[in-house]
Amino acid sequence: LRKLHVLGLPPDWLEGERVGDFWFNERDREILAADFAIRTRFDVAGERARALREWAQAADELVICDSSHGFDGSEREELQGAMLRVSESLGCAVPEVVIGQPRAERLASFELAHLSAPPREVRLPRAAGGASANALRATELDQYSRCAFRSLPSYRWGLEELEEPDIELWVRERGTLLHRAARHMVSDRLGAREAVERAWTDAPPRGMIRSLRAREHAKARLTRVMERFAEQEAAYQLRTEAHPLWLDDHEIDLEFGGIRVKGRPDRVDEVGTGVFVMDYKTGGDHPQGTDTLAVGYGLQLPLYAIAAARETGKPALGAQFVELSRGGTRARGLLFKSQNGKEPGKVSHSRSKLSVLEADPELVWDQCSRWITDHAQAWASGIYDAAPKFSDDCETCPVSDVCGARRRRSLS
Repeated sequence: LRKLHVLGLPPDWLEGERVGDFWFNERDREILAADFAIRTRFDVAGERARALREWAQAADELVICDSSHGFDGSEREELQGAMLRVSESLGCAVPEVVIGQPRAERLASFELAHLSAPPREVRLPRAAGGASANALRATELDQYSRCAFRSLPSYRWGLEELEEPDIELWVRERGTLLHRAARHMVSDRLGAREAVERAWTDAPPRGMIRSLRAREHAKARLTRVMERFAEQEAAYQLRTEAHPLWLDDHEIDLEFGGIRVKGRPDRVDEVGTGVFVMDYKTGGDHPQGTDTLAVGYGLQLPLYAIAAARETGKPALGAQFVELSRGGTRARGLLFKSQNGKEPGKVSHSRSKLSVLEADPELVWDQCSRWITDHAQAWASGIYDAAPKFSDDCETCPVSDVCGARRRRSLS
């Protein structure tokens, strides 16, 4: 072996908190290593040093290749300390460090050199409409109506974020458990704890490290959320005497502008002579009614309201986001002033001026239907542009790496 190249050696590769079994802190590792198969930082550092020594001894020359800047333009930590530790381990002179130059015209510190930027627009083959075509899903429509590019990686390309096992519930698994628990509380009249236990049995969460203590802690936190849900639900039932029609068990299938749109509402209640839609949410920022009406932002909720009205033949009295959280708020959605208040028969009790609308409900649903048609046809055209309707969404967007928004934000 003439020359051994080592790419991207971390400065703390042979020492520090990142060395050893991550489950325990440094002190615990030192104590437990005497009696259990717990590797201390000295054990791991020794293993790494031996591996590097065996490779280096077989080579005539050792070269450490690194970059002086990270992908976001920030300066990387100096490797001089790491080089001294490597040389001590190998018993040789300090290895040569080659710093990569991305371009001759490299910019000053904390700035990027000339790097290729992700595309701001992607054009794909047009999707056919009609009864035989693949339908636009309600969740995909919702993401597309916020930013077309946001729906591209997850729904069109089928990408998903990989997560590491943890003692905490994954966000998706937590959402599934809370949705199931809410359904059991409404349909089976179970208490908060019983509903959580039933949901856990129905769909054991993936990705959670097996630990009785961690499991019971997670269930206790879910139970507190469902206790708050029970309080809000009792007040709602006292006002409305609502009767659930659909509880995540009915699929809607409508056509807008020649494009099929399908979905499964979390809940649709029959209240008096009308219907009321609820969409359970476990996190994130939910659209205000004025935003949906003005620019067609977040169209999943009005889609379900329109579908419920068409299928039942009864007017949609409103559509509401129900937060499955410790706060348990029900303030946002497409709510109407005539149906909002503490009085008996009122489907909502919200103080949000941005979600309680004074407009005529029929005009609101007609406008939402036009927005759904426009976005469904745009989706069918195959054009995905990175143009969020609200720039603040980029800060929490899960796919901001794909369009380059996170990189641009770090530079600014």
